[in-house]
Amino acid sequence: MRIIPEIRITLDEVKSATRATASYQMNAVIGAIVTNSKEALPGDLFVAIPGEHNCGDDYIDEARGRGAYVMSAGVYSAELFVGDTYLALLDLASYYKSKLPSLKKTVAITGSVGKTTTKNILSKMLSTCFKVHATKENYNNFLGLFHTVLTAPKDTEILVAELGMNHLGEISLLSKALRPNISIITNIGSAHIGNLGNRELIASAKLEILDGMSTPLVIVPKDELLLSEIEGRYAVSLKDTDADCCIIEKHLNTSYSLVDIYTCLGSITMQKISLPGRHIFYAVAFSIEVMTLLGIDLENIKGALSVIDNGSVRGKFISIGELTLYDDTYSSSPEAVLADFELLALHKAKKRSCVLGDMLELGAHTECMHKEIGRAAVKQGFEKIFGFGVYSPFIKEGALEAGAPEDRIFINTDITNPDCTARQILDNYTKGELVLFKASHATHAERIIYILTSVIESKKQ
Repeated sequence: MRIIPEIRITLDEVKSATRATASYQMNAVIGAIVTNSKEALPGDLFVAIPGEHNCGDDYIDEARGRGAYVMSAGVYSAELFVGDTYLALLDLASYYKSKLPSLKKTVAITGSVGKTTTKNILSKMLSTCFKVHATKENYNNFLGLFHTVLTAPKDTEILVAELGMNHLGEISLLSKALRPNISIITNIGSAHIGNLGNRELIASAKLEILDGMSTPLVIVPKDELLLSEIEGRYAVSLKDTDADCCIIEKHLNTSYSLVDIYTCLGSITMQKISLPGRHIFYAVAFSIEVMTLLGIDLENIKGALSVIDNGSVRGKFISIGELTLYDDTYSSSPEAVLADFELLALHKAKKRSCVLGDMLELGAHTECMHKEIGRAAVKQGFEKIFGFGVYSPFIKEGALEAGAPEDRIFINTDITNPDCTARQILDNYTKGELVLFKASHATHAERIIYILTSVIESKKQ
């Protein structure tokens, strides 16, 4: 990571913001902030980050040899010595945010599922009225928040940040650094239940987003009971027109949705949203409520709805020869898989199959949740199921329980061999078939798509 802040900062400012011990007085302006020593240039600040496989302190000499200053928590002779480099970056992000001269409001988004989609749709809609800067892709951890803030242009008016977590306490630190004015909790699902144990603790972790807010103002789903008693709550719904914002489905097809929208400002009937699937309705409702709280009138909100497009969602349809693939391989959880099942159910005219990779961090719930996904795949009409990962036998067991023929279930427990699953698909697909790919990122199920593309394209030549 190499960031050149648009608002230049000095080493003395970094020292003050991070409460660092400095080896000498430094008024120099930083060229860039880097975490990879190979990217360091003269005048840059190299931040030595402890990693899972590499420790940044091991690369201090290389960074210095390239002319960079050093911030470290492990080498006292560094130009800037701090207690924790991750926390120092959060402090620096908080300081940099305070220097953005045009910033009006900051919006933070967390939740088990739908953070990135909500962030994308909200940013698109807000951009019709403001200069918006948002988290890139799903950079939502400590380094991601630092990247989001330090790459904000000088003219940013609305900052939108996605906050992720694996354990209790993480979102609290991110929120205190970001100090959001408005927060969104998309839902309380099963993601990370293996780390936290139950949905109640997941809710507690997500509610840490309030820790950095001077005035609680949080938008949540109205029917999520674990979020029903929080202070400063605004509620959205897909059925209750008395909610602060409600979206009622009127028509769905494979290209777009028609909905009625109810807000405190008034209603919009038969509004077209140029995305298919119910799974995006909550993201749209959250975005409408944010715009309402920011004082945007109903006519401008309606105009903002027209800019929502396929670029707002992570899943992508890919045409390869006689196959259509839906690639949503970045992350997975039971709720996210079911949302994709529902989306692809709109394609009733096509034969549908699914490649289901391991869902991780489910702990004691791993077996039962993979079985449930197998059952759901059969109930949703997927003709063939391709399991990819060590938990795929559980998916098969659930599919068999739901009545799937055994010869329509294909298992590959070795994620180091994606060619096996690619061959299973190539040997069993039918012309015009639609194949869903859904898996946790660590399985790298996208490799199967690369292999399929290579094989099918090579046959054309």
